[in-house]
Amino acid sequence: MFQYGEHKAAELVESEQIPGGVANFYESEIMERTGWIYISDMTVICERFVPLSEDGFSHTSDSLEPLRIEGMLIGDGIMSADYTDKRWQRASCQLITGSGSDTTRKQASNALLKEYGMWVTGVDVGQPDADDAISAIKHGIYYLKNVLKHRPTIEKFWPRT
Repeated sequence: MFQYGEHKAAELVESEQIPGGVANFYESEIMERTGWIYISDMTVICERFVPLSEDGFSHTSDSLEPLRIEGMLIGDGIMSADYTDKRWQRASCQLITGSGSDTTRKQASNALLKEYGMWVTGVDVGQPDADDAISAIKHGIYYLKNVLKHRPTIEKFWPRT
């Protein structure tokens, strides 16, 4: 969760990673906030889940759980059913900085989070890893930079030299 203002760059104030699929997500504090309490002052950004059908990937109930969570977010009116809404993002939106290969851009994006104190670990989110939390942070920054074109955030993370 970020705080930002007209003249204030984005600041990470909270990060969570919820295990256990749709049931735990629905019962989470995040749903309590976004569902009914803070929805008017909050923008929810979600990664659009695209099931992979390449070698090494299989469609199981667990692997498709993100689709159930998407359905819940749409059904509760938190996210639009229109996937052209800019709050729905592809996984590639996590590559928030750098140039070159995806690997190089991922490393640069991770370095940016670390440089500005937004890197979280599994310990921080009470899980074995923080991969989903880190993805969410990157999606939030992408939204501020590329959709809102939030000048204070851009100037903080990408200062002109």
